[in-house]
Amino acid sequence: MAEEMSADTRDLRRLVQSMRGASNAKDLRKILRRQLTAAGKPMIPVIRSEIMGIPSQNQNNALGRPGLRKSTARAVRLQVATKGGRAGVVVRVDPKKMPTGQHNLPAYLEGTFTPWKSPNWKQPGHRVTWKVQHHHPYFAPVAQRFEPRVRAAVADAINEIERQIQR
Repeated sequence: MAEEMSADTRDLRRLVQSMRGASNAKDLRKILRRQLTAAGKPMIPVIRSEIMGIPSQNQNNALGRPGLRKSTARAVRLQVATKGGRAGVVVRVDPKKMPTGQHNLPAYLEGTFTPWKSPNWKQPGHRVTWKVQHHHPYFAPVAQRFEPRVRAAVADAINEIERQIQR
């Protein structure tokens, strides 16, 4: 899925497995979690800013409904796992955080799916016409810019925890 970026490596999984035997595993897991969170956290406001920068006619605001941009920006999440085989850091747009019936719209907006149609309500009293909505990639460009930094930060976290295990 285009609206998800993960930086979980085999090295990180091996590290988590080796932490199990350490006497201070709980403390090491807290440190690792803090560092992984710090690695992915700077992406969140940039992705949200990109989303809010997408052109809009603000029709939902005028009607008092949450708009697609605002809902999508709120759905951006950072998930960090430090246990088991799923250890890693993931930045994603969580479809479960979208309003009912809009779960796939972040993927359409990103361009993962083909353009979609939406009703054009500008003609009161007339038959509804449909307009084609085009995608505006907001996630992939940011993820590509941040990927080297996130991977380097994850590698640094792995190295630091390995040093502490060896002490």
